[in-house]
Amino acid sequence: CKDDKINKFVINQSANARPHAFQIALLNHEYAVHKVLKASIDRSSIELDQAIGLACPSIVFPNYNDHDYIMVKLDDKSLVNIQNSIHKIEDTFLRQLIWSTLWQMVYYGEFSYLKYANIVESKFLPYEKDPILMGQVLKRLTGRYSNAPGIMKYLAFDDNINVKSKKQLIQNLEKNIWKLLNLAKPKSEMQKLLFQSYLEISESNIELDKLAYLLKGKIILNGLKIDQDKRWSIIKKLNSFNYPGAKQMASKELLKDKSSFGKKMKLASEAIRPDWGIKNKWIKEYMKKESAYSFSELKTVLYNLFPRHQQIEQRSRYTNFFSDIEFVNKNKDIHIAETFVALAPQNCHEKNIDALTKFLSSSTGLAPGVEKGLKIMAQENKRCRAVLDLAHK
Repeated sequence: CKDDKINKFVINQSANARPHAFQIALLNHEYAVHKVLKASIDRSSIELDQAIGLACPSIVFPNYNDHDYIMVKLDDKSLVNIQNSIHKIEDTFLRQLIWSTLWQMVYYGEFSYLKYANIVESKFLPYEKDPILMGQVLKRLTGRYSNAPGIMKYLAFDDNINVKSKKQLIQNLEKNIWKLLNLAKPKSEMQKLLFQSYLEISESNIELDKLAYLLKGKIILNGLKIDQDKRWSIIKKLNSFNYPGAKQMASKELLKDKSSFGKKMKLASEAIRPDWGIKNKWIKEYMKKESAYSFSELKTVLYNLFPRHQQIEQRSRYTNFFSDIEFVNKNKDIHIAETFVALAPQNCHEKNIDALTKFLSSSTGLAPGVEKGLKIMAQENKRCRAVLDLAHK
């Protein structure tokens, strides 16, 4: 821009360029869309002459209205203004597209996960009212499943962040989500989303206390029933941090819930405790030729052995994974071996990336599903490493 007017407008496309047609939204200083441009590109770069002379925008967003199947990388000026003012964009669908773009840039190592977390804390949680968008962004905080990519996973595995800063960021997220949970409309979808996120994100002692009080009925959230599923989720969470009395809570809960689900949650609550002896026992149980437990029960245990906050301390004690996966691959049914892949190293460390890569290159006879699962693990570890490295450049 020059004199607050656009004097050059360039669209770049990465490698493997192919034809695309899309709309570009130009947002003014009030963060409203003041001009929509139609564009098409079939090469690595084009200049958009129709933009010349228009008012210099605060934000440029390609693929307005999501008409094209593309990944967007935002320009530096747009990123700065988004960080400061994304909450001022009234168009809900556009906010959703921008938040999705920010997350894609984080995931592919093009935008700092710490900056993303700070935007969520300061410009999202205090302002967002749309439950669909709230659910999407909260899942990017916690991850869609255990050890899935998410802000909390990156924080858990980031050795370069100041411990005090990490703790403060987590506590701020905990407090903000707890505040919103208490303000949410009773029985609303927003209330359910916020409770699940609060449960998944809570790590501080004071927040674990609140979960225990919710379980015991000492804290009541109007309109939110702590049903059997939620009770087990809380108990499992408390056990994962070795919360005082959590082991006994699981035993007592099983007396109330004697269903097959209750039995599996009791086993998961045991396996998730930060106790290597317990975890090693279950790994050996899984590898037995015959087990007294069903595959469904063993799978539930396996998926709960190493939550993200135990990957560094507890997972590091499991040094036999590669010999164990070879044994399971050779001696167990394919679906059992494929499930065992979940125990592969997931803490984003270079040595684990190298170990996975070396194992894959040297091993023969791996079942296709096992090999695919390990390749995905290696790829996700590499992406995670790139995310962590970018945050400290």
